[in-house]
Amino acid sequence: MTPDDVPIVRVEDLEKQRGKQRALDGVSFAIRRGSVFGLIGPNGAGKTTAIKILLGMLRPDAGRAEVFGTAPMDLPAAARQRIGYLGERPTELPNLPVAELLEYQSFFFAQWDWDWCRQLVARMGVVQDREIRSLSEGERRRAELLLALAHRPELLILDDPTLGLDARARRDMLWATLAAARDEGTTVLFTSHVLQDVERIVDDVVILDRGKVRLSGPLDELLGRTKRLVFPDVDGGLAPVAGEVRRSAHGRDVAVISTGFSPALAEQLRRSQPLLRVEPLNLEEIFCAVIADPEPAPAQANAEAGGA
Repeated sequence: MTPDDVPIVRVEDLEKQRGKQRALDGVSFAIRRGSVFGLIGPNGAGKTTAIKILLGMLRPDAGRAEVFGTAPMDLPAAARQRIGYLGERPTELPNLPVAELLEYQSFFFAQWDWDWCRQLVARMGVVQDREIRSLSEGERRRAELLLALAHRPELLILDDPTLGLDARARRDMLWATLAAARDEGTTVLFTSHVLQDVERIVDDVVILDRGKVRLSGPLDELLGRTKRLVFPDVDGGLAPVAGEVRRSAHGRDVAVISTGFSPALAEQLRRSQPLLRVEPLNLEEIFCAVIADPEPAPAQANAEAGGA
């Protein structure tokens, strides 16, 4: 195995308790060098907890995490400089123009490439001559992304960086990130609640829910093996389908979502049960299918007692 074949991030059986909640429960995944990796899930799924462990901000209760082959809390300062990070909330920055912030940041890196910075500024359309607090939300997020990319990180971690931005600002920021990463071979770990954005840019994806991995793999593979299978006139019930994660009735028809679809499975099903059609699903539809239904709210005491 060559160094390029070794995952830049590896997580194995990771567990973390936060208060009364098990934020991570046996989570495992690996991130290939040079890939764009999507870590998605509903609020409280464990995404930010996983990222904080990878950044060395939290220690796992069990399992292990490695970045560049080393436990995150054991990374030396030189290795930490190979990571760029942008979270969902605005970064605390001195109220200076971006040009001065870049000048300040450059002192912390032994190898600083001003030509690369100028290329990034032009590509991303970053406003340089106004103080950071005077920028619009979209302008500020582009400036913060510039600062996260300016030192040419090998690993760029973006935790829902476009939260609150309008559609155009999100698109511009995402494409600038992707272009910079592709040009430099930077590995990107990306989370977002806008699944259309995720589907546009990621190579691999993990879906987390309540601290567990529900589905993972290369995006093209997941799209290829996750389908909606529609069976007509199901009178006597329908036996479980391989890879079934959800089913619903539509009149006499039954729709089954399977994460184990293949042409061989379709042929097998057709021999035992009429199969009306096979429908493709996008990432958002797959996400909604594999995420567990919300837990019912506790019944009110007066309702339990039969009160009005």
